[in-house]
Amino acid sequence: MHEIAARSERLIVMSQHSSRILQDVFKVPAGKIELIPHGIPDLPFEQPGIYKSRFSCQGKSVLLTFGLLSPNKGFESVIQAMPRILASHSNAVYMIAGATHPHIRAREGDRYRLELQALAKKMGVERQVLFVNRFVAPEEMAALVAWPTFTSRLTVMKRKPYRELWHMPWALGRLSSPLPTGTPRSAGP
Repeated sequence: MHEIAARSERLIVMSQHSSRILQDVFKVPAGKIELIPHGIPDLPFEQPGIYKSRFSCQGKSVLLTFGLLSPNKGFESVIQAMPRILASHSNAVYMIAGATHPHIRAREGDRYRLELQALAKKMGVERQVLFVNRFVAPEEMAALVAWPTFTSRLTVMKRKPYRELWHMPWALGRLSSPLPTGTPRSAGP
């Protein structure tokens, strides 16, 4: 990183956290760092029903988590909660959209996804937990985020900034849960 910083005219980051790491750890001057936050793709509004039928979710209340799969994001918590959710919302499904994180896949293949699927089976909710097992392009992600009843990004990671990930669901008028697990409500965006 030191060599990259030395050879670069400017370094572009997408969060204040990344900027602080460059400054504190790698001693990159603040004036050499450009912050360009995550944004919302400029995509046309799609009718939600089109995508619900593609995933057999017509008439369902959909809880959606999207992004790369890795063991530190709390997917297990939602799967374990599904029996209680289904007790009062029998038409609920939980969709996990995204590929296994490349670093996780390189180290252990799809073991983590298989563990999540086994947990869903153990909890008796394997038919209500849906996996979109691939990278989801921005256009499709916008369509997926446009139709769920609730969009969630539960995570137990407290150091990583996830604020930027919530702009798309909010822009599409969807209820969203941006708070890391254990974070007080007042800490949200």
